[in-house]
Amino acid sequence: MSPASPSPALMRGILALVLVAVFLARLATAGVAPLADEAFLTLRYAANLEGGHGLVVHPGAPWQPVLGITSPGQAVLLAGLGLAGARGVLILALVADLVSAALVVSLLRRRPAAALGAGLALALLPGLVWPSMAGHSGPLLLALVLGALVSARDGRFARAGVALGLALTLRPEAALVVPGLLANPRGRRDRWLALLVPIALLAALYLGTLRGVYGSPVPAPVVAGLRSGEPYARALGALLAGALAPHPVHLPVTVLGIWGALALVRERSPLAPLVWGAILVLVVWLCLAPAVSEAGQVLPRAVLALGAGRALALPVEQAVEWARRALGARLPALAPLSAVALAALVGASVLGLRRGVEQDGRELWDRVWAPMAAWAEEAHLEERGATLLASDAGTVGWFVGGHVLDREGLTWRPGLRYGSFLERILHLAPEYLLLQARRAELGTLRSVDDLSRAYYPIRRFSLKGETELEPELADLAEGEVADYLLFRRRQ
Repeated sequence: MSPASPSPALMRGILALVLVAVFLARLATAGVAPLADEAFLTLRYAANLEGGHGLVVHPGAPWQPVLGITSPGQAVLLAGLGLAGARGVLILALVADLVSAALVVSLLRRRPAAALGAGLALALLPGLVWPSMAGHSGPLLLALVLGALVSARDGRFARAGVALGLALTLRPEAALVVPGLLANPRGRRDRWLALLVPIALLAALYLGTLRGVYGSPVPAPVVAGLRSGEPYARALGALLAGALAPHPVHLPVTVLGIWGALALVRERSPLAPLVWGAILVLVVWLCLAPAVSEAGQVLPRAVLALGAGRALALPVEQAVEWARRALGARLPALAPLSAVALAALVGASVLGLRRGVEQDGRELWDRVWAPMAAWAEEAHLEERGATLLASDAGTVGWFVGGHVLDREGLTWRPGLRYGSFLERILHLAPEYLLLQARRAELGTLRSVDDLSRAYYPIRRFSLKGETELEPELADLAEGEVADYLLFRRRQ
């Protein structure tokens, strides 16, 4: 049977293998890699909404409400499903990834090898596994976008518009897929209105609600990013590296992914609008790099994964055709061997994912978050209404509770008035400071005599077990670390 008309049994087998690969990869890494700070901040919003306090991070605080997250739709969904917890966000990500894998196989159903390669890439490539296990909104976004592509392929443009409209509540990048859908020759131009009207209505409802509740539809992280003063070139470089090649080992996948993505466009594949959307994401990054978070990398990463799967499909198809000619009727006898080989590949990839974790989530809990939560309980932080200004306020706030304010001013409106971290400390005068033990943060604190005299270190929570409360700056890391120094203000 030709690749253009694969047997239903073959496609069911491919779907089953891809779904098993997704499930095993996520199961092996769940709880091993830590959730991202942004995910914990979203969980705080979701938990407060579920508890009847509204979509806020500090119920009852005079500066509330503040839109301190970029994916309100994820928070609302978690609260509505009763999944406002670390386990809940991983369950939701797993379901979204399973749906995405099934949709990819459906979109590439006329090319079995491409469907298999793209599905396994979606399941096993670290660039897509880690965002899922980090609790980002990316898996939900990708599932809705792929659902829109399937609906558009089948001529159901209104349904595609609803899916993309809902995706906008997760990330604004969803809108960038629309031009590709409109330009796709497979689409029927007389149905464009059916696509655009639901998107416009849902977008207007969403943005109007945000404006009415928070005073602005623009999330505070975007405002803070634009005001951060971070060098444009460094921000853009970090985004491109994170999306295209987060590690040198991924460079071959990047090359294959670009080649395969171009092939999807050339073939006018149902996935072509996603490729164009990812290209437009890169264009937006050129304009707004400092305001874009890591969660915005999911579409380019997905395109690279799907493109790599498509690129690897060509030699597989050629090998199958050669085997068909050489073996003839004996070819079906190789099916069990092929299944065993693919199962071994999936198993080895899953083990590689687990061993590739740089930071064990369980050790992070035992050495950092659990001791921090215990200290907060001993200090009666929440009962006293004490204020703590912290790096990684989402994660710290989830485990510590109470008024944990972030250093950028994302979750407290007055914080956005001040241009720097030092100004926020001076104006707020929090009782506690919790800083990452890295050169830049401690060096900044020590550079101001008034602050260095006003605050003294009392505890250290370190993944590596460091205990020195007055470390030398030269001994500290420059990048992000799971190592926190707690300071208290002198009375």
